[in-house]
Amino acid sequence: MNVVSESHLEAMNTTSVEAPPDVDEFIVAGLEAATSDRVDAPFVADCPAILECTLYRVVDLGDVPNTLVIGEVVGVRLSPDLTLAPGTMSVDADSLRPVGRLAGSLYTLLGETPSLSRPDPVA
Repeated sequence: MNVVSESHLEAMNTTSVEAPPDVDEFIVAGLEAATSDRVDAPFVADCPAILECTLYRVVDLGDVPNTLVIGEVVGVRLSPDLTLAPGTMSVDADSLRPVGRLAGSLYTLLGETPSLSRPDPVA
């Protein structure tokens, strides 16, 4: 799974095109494919954060035309340009600049990312 950053927003949108299964979306979007180490799926070569995942479970959501797909992360690939949040193994969101897909043609970019201390446990 490619974690999309702002630099790939246009390409991400391009890959949302409705196309037959034999169409290579990497070519359509002008992206270079690279080979994964742990799974049989390519990833975007210059993507700063990659999660290699295997299928864990597929959940039918009933009478709606949606399916929940749950994966297990078996490999992580991070660009050396990314920084980690101090004292953690978490990527600093400001260095990644991730993009989220909303509904239809809408996307969201990272805005302010406030840090709030977790509250003390309730007894």
